[in-house]
Amino acid sequence: MAAAGGLFIACAGAGVLFGLMIAKANNSVMPIDRGVFFLFTAVGLTLLFGFGRRLSGGVRPSRLQYDALVAGILVEVAGLAALPHLHGHGTAIAYWLSVLLIVGLHFLPMALAFGPTSALLGILCASNAAVGLWLPEWSGSALVADGILKLLLGAAMARRALRTSG
Repeated sequence: MAAAGGLFIACAGAGVLFGLMIAKANNSVMPIDRGVFFLFTAVGLTLLFGFGRRLSGGVRPSRLQYDALVAGILVEVAGLAALPHLHGHGTAIAYWLSVLLIVGLHFLPMALAFGPTSALLGILCASNAAVGLWLPEWSGSALVADGILKLLLGAAMARRALRTSG
């Protein structure tokens, strides 16, 4: 599942980076343009669900891989549902960093489906977001770093999986 998962993650990273650029160009209060981010995420989901089996050589995910995906999604949904109660009235950039922290954590169980690079990505993204929340002078750079991490590691996951399966 690493090829399709990697492409999805790379698309999400591109969405963060392009969303940052569009928000900055529009002098937006939100540090990431949501529409651009969700557009790239939708493209990634289309790749994941539309071409996942083809990219994995027609192999269906194992029960463990499926359960890992569900667990990762549940971690993310629970974290995002709790976020308004935990976040309070912080800044928009702190909100996005909190979202990215939750997203980073959701990659950890998904390592069982997407491989060890997913765990590394989760640790790096969650740590990066936590540092951005802890050190406000790093917060803007943390958003950029998150997009770069997802783009590069997602592409590496996909490339490695496609090379070994083909």
